[in-house]
Amino acid sequence: MITITKLDRDTAKVAMERFLRENQMAGQISRSEPVKSGKRRDRVERIIDALRSANHHGFGYLALGEGRIIGAVSYRRISIKTFAELYTSCTDFWSNDSGDSLMITYLGSLGGAGAELVKAVENEASALSVPVLLRSTPESVGFYRKLGYQCRNGTCRKQTVLLESLLRESQLSPGG
Repeated sequence: MITITKLDRDTAKVAMERFLRENQMAGQISRSEPVKSGKRRDRVERIIDALRSANHHGFGYLALGEGRIIGAVSYRRISIKTFAELYTSCTDFWSNDSGDSLMITYLGSLGGAGAELVKAVENEASALSVPVLLRSTPESVGFYRKLGYQCRNGTCRKQTVLLESLLRESQLSPGG
């Protein structure tokens, strides 16, 4: 069973120290050597990046499986306009949008918790009535598309359920 826990700056720092300690004891990483090569190394590094980013920005979720850290996601609030300016290759993708969004900054998972971590961010975005945005590696675009994201040029977005229903209602109402 996977448990998802919300992170803030303090809990992200503690989680990062714990994750580093757990993986040093398991021989996955050492203080003097880079993480072992391969897919696991990439996933371990992504979890570390997510925990560092959650510690910096104060927003993230942690996935625990059998008492061990198996994944993390970090995100931040950003205006859609700023996101489009940062990633100019996608300006036509966002040209009609304004307002805020939640941008996933890092996602890493060792035990299949990726979709659950993304869903936690989506639930928060839904409560705020904002979309979720992110930049994706070419290898991960398929993962995000399976979760319902529209992707173009390595940039992905998903309207939240509440936001989608509000948009439909405004289009159906006599004044909209």
